[in-house]
Amino acid sequence: MKALKFLLPLLLVSLLAYALLSPYLALHQFKTALDNKDTVVLDSRINYPPLRDSLKSQMRNALASKLASRSNGRSEAFASLGMGLAMMVIEPMVDSMVSPQGLAGMMRDNPHAASRSPDKAGSDAPSKTDPFAGATTHYRSWDQLDVVVPRPEGNISLVFKRDTLRWKLTDILLPASALPL
Repeated sequence: MKALKFLLPLLLVSLLAYALLSPYLALHQFKTALDNKDTVVLDSRINYPPLRDSLKSQMRNALASKLASRSNGRSEAFASLGMGLAMMVIEPMVDSMVSPQGLAGMMRDNPHAASRSPDKAGSDAPSKTDPFAGATTHYRSWDQLDVVVPRPEGNISLVFKRDTLRWKLTDILLPASALPL
């Protein structure tokens, strides 16, 4: 009985610690997988359907606002045609971007990330850029963590959501200037 009184609080504290620290462990694994170009680990940390839907929606909205600002009272039919044609290009583009290789490339292409050397200063190893340089994290809710990565064109927000006991990337919020349109 005495052991139960000791083990129960210990178990509860351990579960609470895991619940609070698990997104940071997942983020660390995500960063390490990016650094090591480990597409298997990246693949296990990404929830593709909502991520693709979100990026397509962002591109669709940016394109619609761009077309609306350029139409200046021109025919609505031509704007609709242009939007339809553009969506035929955007769909496969997003599908190719949202892959472990595509996301790794997108995150590594941060030219303003702080450079870090993996070894001592005299080493011949090439330096890597940290795609999460200057990133901040905060909880939106108990099952959602935002990672905000500063970029010159605007902040990029990576949204991780709890998927049972694991955390997965479910959304990337891009600034309008970073959208490839």
